[in-house]
Amino acid sequence: MNLYEYTPPKSNKKALGVIIILLSLAIGLFAFTMIFPNIALIWLVQLIAVLALVAVIFIISRYIAKSFLYAIAENADGTLDLTVTEITNAGRTKITVCRIALANIEKAQLVNRALPESMEKAAELSQKAKSEHRKSFNYCPDINPSEFCIILVEECGEKFILKLSPDATLWGYLNNK
Repeated sequence: MNLYEYTPPKSNKKALGVIIILLSLAIGLFAFTMIFPNIALIWLVQLIAVLALVAVIFIISRYIAKSFLYAIAENADGTLDLTVTEITNAGRTKITVCRIALANIEKAQLVNRALPESMEKAAELSQKAKSEHRKSFNYCPDINPSEFCIILVEECGEKFILKLSPDATLWGYLNNK
């Protein structure tokens, strides 16, 4: 039974801006190679254009076509779990991509990019995660959210780090365990 569900709102302005820039770069580089077909290393220019198109496809599939549903669920024994569900195909396809027990959260830190001390704490957590060779999973709906939360978790003997975009209620669950 889900006690709480939250779908973070998407702001695709940054993603759309990056897509427009990368598409313009790819079109410009392909046009350049058509106008000047005899330049040295033409394959390198075309490779950069193809990589820009691959980046566009990745951004569309990751940030435009997907959304996430965060849920706090109560187990039969009374413990609470955080479940992250990936939603694609306009809501027709739902895949649970993460399920952790709230009791297994080592540390949770809310990060606001506008506050320097918040960014310093996030950098410390990221450095700790790197030094421990933790896997990282980003379940934020935006490319560069202004506010997000970093969670250090040890589940089933494996250490990893999660990045979410919680609201106040979800943050209360994550922070209080």
